[in-house]
Amino acid sequence: MKIYGIKKLFWYKYLQNYLNWFLVLERIKNKTNKMATIVSIALASNQVWIQFKEIAINNMLYRI
Repeated sequence: MKIYGIKKLFWYKYLQNYLNWFLVLERIKNKTNKMATIVSIALASNQVWIQFKEIAINNMLYRI
């Protein structure tokens, strides 16, 4: 029973991320600002957002 719950949670999270991508694509379809596009994509996924923050922090450290 617990395995079924884990699978259900996994598929729910997968579906949520999948639908977020469609939402982001609709919002950035007619955008020309590259930074707004990158930030929109980064906000669509938790994992990508964490990687985006790490890259941003690393870039700020190298500039100092």
